[in-house]
Amino acid sequence: MKGFRILAITLLTLVFVLSLAAPGLAGITLKMATEGKDVPPLEGIKQEIPGNQALKRFAALVKERTKGEIEVETFFGTMGDAKKLFGSTMMGSLDIVAFSTGILSYFKGGENFSILWSPYLFNTTEEFSGWIDSDMARGMMGDIEKNMKLKILGPIYDRTNRLLSTANTPIWTVADMKGVKFRTPPSRIFTEVFTAWGAIPTPMPFPELFMALKQDVVQGQDNGLDVLVGYQFFTVQKYAVITDHMMSGYMLAMNMKKWESLTPEQQKIIQDTRQEVLAWQKPLFKLAVEELTQFGATKGLRVIIPDLSGFKKISHDLNMKLDAEGAIWEKGLYKKVEDWLIKNYRNK
Repeated sequence: MKGFRILAITLLTLVFVLSLAAPGLAGITLKMATEGKDVPPLEGIKQEIPGNQALKRFAALVKERTKGEIEVETFFGTMGDAKKLFGSTMMGSLDIVAFSTGILSYFKGGENFSILWSPYLFNTTEEFSGWIDSDMARGMMGDIEKNMKLKILGPIYDRTNRLLSTANTPIWTVADMKGVKFRTPPSRIFTEVFTAWGAIPTPMPFPELFMALKQDVVQGQDNGLDVLVGYQFFTVQKYAVITDHMMSGYMLAMNMKKWESLTPEQQKIIQDTRQEVLAWQKPLFKLAVEELTQFGATKGLRVIIPDLSGFKKISHDLNMKLDAEGAIWEKGLYKKVEDWLIKNYRNK
């Protein structure tokens, strides 16, 4: 009997020691959510939305590489809008939020990320995601992380570049923009850009856009092909003008306490996997752009490849003017980002 008690005590002690030495063995479930829904592809489009594929792959690889210690449970479009998702992540009822890079500029401490809306600052999606993942950008994220109690992990997938669409006006050069009413997001940088291009900017919330186009309140808008096709704007727009004037993507942010509760090894697996998935989705993203373009054409959307020289010249002059003013982002930031891109991408 005495021997049995000694054995029992020994086993209990061993279990206790192991639980302290390997907390990951208990299993961790991370709840990750995004605004976008997990819907089947439109008829005529073969592949699933690349962004959703990226999030699913991220979850699967994290589970595999942690040997089941971490499971990422993903929620598509069922946990509310971006504001609610961030609130839930800050409070801890969600662990990870996937969000559009443009949202960074709306956070307290993130005002300098308005630089992302500078037209033609980035030449490729590789430049864009590379800079967002850079030490320079991460330094700018510090105040956001402190104020929001979040760990910004970095980019996870690309979005389609912003282009122009119009109802009846073909845009072949920047001169064709003159006098055309374009809906713009309610942000000063968009007003400045479209005014400089000669258009009449009309700031408007996105939910009002389709009806405004239908009723001819505005004649054009700027968004990516995913929005133009996904929201069936081709029913009220005739031309898709491939200007590629702004780029964006989706990022991951994590509740800071949850992040700090992970071991350094688990943190490294999460970050390495995110970066791998970002690279993995790029060819899928390019294929999606081709499919969306072809699909739009079957619905009567006419694709225009305009002369971009005028757009780029006016945009660069405006960017330099705003950079000197320092009213939208801190003075000199545009030049610093441009120099970083030249050093890390354009001189190689």
